[in-house]
Amino acid sequence: MKVVDNKTGGWGHINVDDFHVYNQGSLPIVVDNDPTKADTPFVGKKKGLIKEWDFINGEWTEGTQGSYSGVWECPELIQVPVEGKSNKKKWVLSVSINDGAAAGGSGMQYFVGDFDGKKFTNNNSSDKVLWTDYGADFYAGVTWNNTGNKGKPLWLGWMSNWQYANDTPTSPWRSSTTVPRELSLVQTEKGLQLKQTPVQQLITLRDKGLKLSNQSIIPGKNLLKNVKGDTLEIEAEFSANKASEVGFKVRNGNDQYTTIGYNPSNETVFIDRTHSGYDFGPNVKKIHEAPVQNTNGKVKLKFLLDRSSIEVFVNEGKQVLTDQIFSSPENQGVELYSLGGTAHLDTLEMYTLKSIWGISPIVSNLSGWTTINGEWGDTREGKQGRSDSDSFIVASQTASDFTYKTEVKVLNEGAGALLFRADEKAENGYIATVDVRNDILKLFKIVDGKIEVLQEEHMVLNPNQTYKLKVTAKGSLIQTYLDDNLILEKSDTTFNNGRVGLNVWNSTTVFNHLSLETQNKK
Repeated sequence: MKVVDNKTGGWGHINVDDFHVYNQGSLPIVVDNDPTKADTPFVGKKKGLIKEWDFINGEWTEGTQGSYSGVWECPELIQVPVEGKSNKKKWVLSVSINDGAAAGGSGMQYFVGDFDGKKFTNNNSSDKVLWTDYGADFYAGVTWNNTGNKGKPLWLGWMSNWQYANDTPTSPWRSSTTVPRELSLVQTEKGLQLKQTPVQQLITLRDKGLKLSNQSIIPGKNLLKNVKGDTLEIEAEFSANKASEVGFKVRNGNDQYTTIGYNPSNETVFIDRTHSGYDFGPNVKKIHEAPVQNTNGKVKLKFLLDRSSIEVFVNEGKQVLTDQIFSSPENQGVELYSLGGTAHLDTLEMYTLKSIWGISPIVSNLSGWTTINGEWGDTREGKQGRSDSDSFIVASQTASDFTYKTEVKVLNEGAGALLFRADEKAENGYIATVDVRNDILKLFKIVDGKIEVLQEEHMVLNPNQTYKLKVTAKGSLIQTYLDDNLILEKSDTTFNNGRVGLNVWNSTTVFNHLSLETQNKK
């Protein structure tokens, strides 16, 4: 065996494991540094262990702790209270790992131990791995102390995975964070274990509720057949009894669903997103499993379902699974199922959840928006569009003579524009655009998808700056204003009536304070 490093400059580590010592044959006087040259094997060798080491210089460790199958990132060291032990706290060191986490790809692990102000000492064996979350989408957890939650720190994690973070089918952003979770430590047969529970404040989002108790879960019979929802909180306690599997299917419909189930023979709770509506790639498992210990044969699940995510808390948060899902919006069925026999439902509480957004942050008197192409969404800054080329969104209002205005901010190089006197597919109509890439305020028309520039003015335009863009149209005369200054004025008779909307070109752009003032508004 040889270890050769021919790299020069910089710094790094060489990790070497699995030494074997043979007691026959002499050591060579000169050791080559050619990694391509094979060693001459010894004959009649016997295995031995290297037990004694003398540290000559440098820094050496006995071995890496926990899982080291990927790069460690985002370490955080916090004190966490131990449940049932008054004023007792232990130190928890959390580490994000990329790749090689429980579900594949990136994830998080943690260590429980002691900290003297300089050195953290792991209380468990170096090869023991404690996963923070058994799903694929919990990473880079960030904590808060002194929040008033009875000494319990809070944290939330980035809800994504570096295996597909740049590719998930969402707009105008990709990924989000988990709900805030309270942290504590609980004593188990396998030692102290991290417990995570959603903060109590989330109950303020509860809307319509449903409660069931003492019900048989029979194969082929769905106790929740009349329930629908894409934002739900469900808490249930059940026992498998004779069933080989029992659980829930959510976002169910049109051959799409996500399964949250309990397998008593494997003693696991799992999320199966094989049919959830998106292929997450070959490097992340389709089924994510967490080990679970039942209490008198009973398992308790609490999960929060959002439009593109699910967070599952097993036995009051002793194990957690977090996953993104991307089902079609119309698939909102819920099924409580069992396989192989009848299971028993002790209790179930279910609530639909209200949005945290409340009133839309967008100030506008327009409505009935229809996306033609590109990616559009409502954000705190305004109605946001993103496209690598041209994309349009069209409102239901039409106008002939009008004043149409907005505040527009191009977040990167590209353009944002007002569309007016257009058809439903934005293949015909006028566009007044703020082009920060080319420093041009421009008026052009689209006729059967073909662009013709009517008028333009070169001027200094900056990205990430908010401009007031206004268009007035009366008969054939079209006037374009920027920051209340008349810049363009042109007469054209091609279109005299049509819908209004928005356009972005090679940019991410936000629009707010949208207003259409007209006598013939419909």
